[in-house]
Amino acid sequence: MDFAAMFWQSPEDPEDPENADDLERPTPRQAALLHGCLGVMSDEVGLDIEWHGGMAVTFHNREEWSRLSGLPIATWRQKTAWRRRFRACIDDLIGDLEDGQAPIPRCVGEEVALRLAIEEALHRGEEELRAWEIDKLPADPLDGDWDLVVETLFQDVDVEEVLWPDEHEGIWETPEMIALFHPADYRPAAWFEWFLNVEPRLGR
Repeated sequence: MDFAAMFWQSPEDPEDPENADDLERPTPRQAALLHGCLGVMSDEVGLDIEWHGGMAVTFHNREEWSRLSGLPIATWRQKTAWRRRFRACIDDLIGDLEDGQAPIPRCVGEEVALRLAIEEALHRGEEELRAWEIDKLPADPLDGDWDLVVETLFQDVDVEEVLWPDEHEGIWETPEMIALFHPADYRPAAWFEWFLNVEPRLGR
């Protein structure tokens, strides 16, 4: 895929467009890095489904998982169908990038996948960048500005409270706390409900 061509931005690109579909996109290197991180994530969720099916993640077996044990504890008892839908969220974001589109999340599941991918992109080393040939893409002054990517692609950052509870007073650590303190749309059962201001994806 030619990320350089698909995600090159001219100086005339809008900085604050009214239409969400016209939002500023990641730089070519950021897009390629997100594509790689999401690809690894999808493969790891697929392995977890293959190896464990609908088995619950627990504190005793969490080292046996590739990816699903890293999701919020409230998701650990979700069954195979839920896990496949989460993987579909990841694959839809990958599809956006392969189509040259900004990977704008349309549901909580996509928010979780993209926010985790951004966090992982921040910690990828030089060897991985070379392996994915990201170093061959044209550099951009904004390549390191992942805060701008979050600001551009997300409607808000509430999902961070679910992903990193220790940074948010620890009130999201159990399903009971989530139900008590947070709106219903962040409970696992609602992760795949479309946001009201987006176009639902076809076929899901």
